[in-house]
Amino acid sequence: MPEAPIATHQEITKGDSYKAAESRALKWWASWYPNLAGSTLTMTVGYDDSNIYGSSPVVWTQVVPSTPSPVSTASIELSSVETEQLNEGDYDYTVTAKLADGDVFTLAAGKISVLSAPGEAPLAPIETL
Repeated sequence: MPEAPIATHQEITKGDSYKAAESRALKWWASWYPNLAGSTLTMTVGYDDSNIYGSSPVVWTQVVPSTPSPVSTASIELSSVETEQLNEGDYDYTVTAKLADGDVFTLAAGKISVLSAPGEAPLAPIETL
């Protein structure tokens, strides 16, 4: 029986960058992942029932180097411009890999929470009594 995608929660701050060089890239790993060398990763962020302010879907892609270390780790870097694409809230996401041989493999699925940057205006006016 094939393994199901791993289910994980991710959390990012709107407007922040998530680079591997800063140890902040989003990562997924499982011992049963195929060799991801040369594959194209796609993270699709979509609608969540509790997020009425959603601006999705948003799709981010990244090519895995031909000699990743380790070969079964998926890592996606995001720029501040990319994280600005989502409003504050919770979203569903999936991460797929299109392998070098053309096969598509779903690696992960879960929720991603987008936090507002400190000092950012709230999404809805706060009522005062």
